[in-house]
Amino acid sequence: MSDSAENVFAIPAEMQHVTRQRADATYHAHAHAVAVRVDKTFALIMVIQWIAAAVAASIISPRTWIGADSSLHYHIPAAIVIGGCLCLPSLLFVLRCPGARVNRYLISVTQVLFSSLLIHLTGGRIETHFHIFASLAFLALYKEWQVLIPATMVTAVDHLVRGMIWPESVFGIATPSSWRWLEHAAWVLIEDAVLVSACIKAQREMQKMANQVAHLSVAKSLVEIEVQKQIVEIKRTSAKLRASEQRARSIIDTAHDAFAAIDSNGILLEWSQRAEFIFGWAAKEVIGHPIGPLLGIEPLVTKLVLKSAADAGLRQQFDVVVRHRSSHMISTEAYVSCTRAGAERSTNIFFHDVTEQRRMQVQLLHAEKMESIGQLAAGIAHEINTPTQFVTDNLCFVKESMSTLESLFACLANESLDQAEAIPQLKHLAETADLNYLREEIPLAICQALDGVHRIAEITKAMKEFSHPGTDIKQMMDLNHLIENSITVCRNEWKYAATISTHFDPALRHVPCLPGELSQVLVNLIVNAAQAIGESRDEEIPAGSITISTRSADEFVYIELQDNGPGIPEEILGRIFDPFFTTKEIGKGTGQGLAIAHSVIVDKHGGSISVESKIGCGTTFLIRLPAEDCSVQVEES
Repeated sequence: MSDSAENVFAIPAEMQHVTRQRADATYHAHAHAVAVRVDKTFALIMVIQWIAAAVAASIISPRTWIGADSSLHYHIPAAIVIGGCLCLPSLLFVLRCPGARVNRYLISVTQVLFSSLLIHLTGGRIETHFHIFASLAFLALYKEWQVLIPATMVTAVDHLVRGMIWPESVFGIATPSSWRWLEHAAWVLIEDAVLVSACIKAQREMQKMANQVAHLSVAKSLVEIEVQKQIVEIKRTSAKLRASEQRARSIIDTAHDAFAAIDSNGILLEWSQRAEFIFGWAAKEVIGHPIGPLLGIEPLVTKLVLKSAADAGLRQQFDVVVRHRSSHMISTEAYVSCTRAGAERSTNIFFHDVTEQRRMQVQLLHAEKMESIGQLAAGIAHEINTPTQFVTDNLCFVKESMSTLESLFACLANESLDQAEAIPQLKHLAETADLNYLREEIPLAICQALDGVHRIAEITKAMKEFSHPGTDIKQMMDLNHLIENSITVCRNEWKYAATISTHFDPALRHVPCLPGELSQVLVNLIVNAAQAIGESRDEEIPAGSITISTRSADEFVYIELQDNGPGIPEEILGRIFDPFFTTKEIGKGTGQGLAIAHSVIVDKHGGSISVESKIGCGTTFLIRLPAEDCSVQVEES
């Protein structure tokens, strides 16, 4: 293992003492294991050497001779007895307490004494001296240089003492030099130097390995602790996530809105309990199936799939009609948001059931229309009364003229009169009836009566179209005609305050709309403009003006209504479409007119209505309607 291993697993400072303790324990455990293994090795070597000493003694000098008599050589019992004395204590200690420190020093001394015994038995042969070097090498297996000290000292003392007392047993000659033992000791010290260096290096390696093992052990413990902490934290986080998911699911299931989630192909992934209640489909019946055909909202799903592929952060609102399981339709507001998890995209849809709200809006709009009709009734009656009056007057004139002409017709019809009597009488009757005057005025009176009747018919037709309840199905309508009817219906409201001029685009395309509701919007805007002009005008200032124009551009049709009234203050300009907001006196306005206008134009027709105003210069309303029917109205959130 390299030194970089310690850098990989950094140990905190407060754990360094634990690392040192584990390193020391590991080192001593390894050293003890080495000592046990070497003790057992030397126990075997001791037995082999004991046997070898006995065999060597019996081969080299089995008998001794004194003249003709011979006896067993003392070397044999000496090898057996001395070898046993050297072998048995070491063997006993190794068996009783293997690895004990006293063992290695006992074995160190015993081993070199075995070398001395073998040297003695071989008569001091120089080859046997190599047994000492081999013994030192085996002692170095303990990897403790201290073990070599007693062996070296015993060897030196043995050579010195025996070299002085019995030189033949150690050097093989009777008169060796006095420093011969020192030469042998020097060679032993040279080997000791090599072995001591090896032992020190081995100890360092053992210590290094023990440090690394301890480092890894502590690091492993720390990693395990950290892993346990992470596991606990993961479990805690998982529990929180599960609890959060349960809360989210509970919120979704108990929310007033129905929730559905679809993948990038329009396949249903999630279906809340509220969705089950509103649409009649159980989750297990619909999850995994396309939501478009199921709810009859294929155009919406197609649009969402395309938009989610282009923009994962999509947030929009849609007005869409959803089909219930029983096939009846439900009006909803769909709030859509698209999310991404890795490569997976999903679209979340909250369906808000506005069926009852739409019904109430229709009722409110109808009530507003009825209120407008009631307010306009007196004016319309006056508008009808004027042409009715001159129709009546002209018909009375014709009636009176016919009574004058009756005598003339009677004279002409009298067959008893001859020509001579009839001509003077006819001339007298013609002069009396002013026939020339009647011939000019009667046709004129009839034409005026017809004009009056036509005017009454126009007003009646316009009122009928305005008051018609209408349907929820859009119709292709001529906006120019619709505006003319609206002007006619509310004529009595504006004719005393302003004049209305129109600038219609003769090539204006027909647009899909709800005629009754759009007429209500136009009447509200015209009446509001007339009332604003009337409230600010005094007698010295001439009547105001209202200009209504239409035009087409791109895929839209525009209606612009401009007046020269007092204008709307900037601080309230942004609130005029709020429900129940009005600047009129109590009893003169409910604050619903412009709110309903905004709802009709934006929510029901998918268009827009905006206003620009400047104090003292007037106000301009601009209505934009799509030229083609949009079954799904999109409104950026």
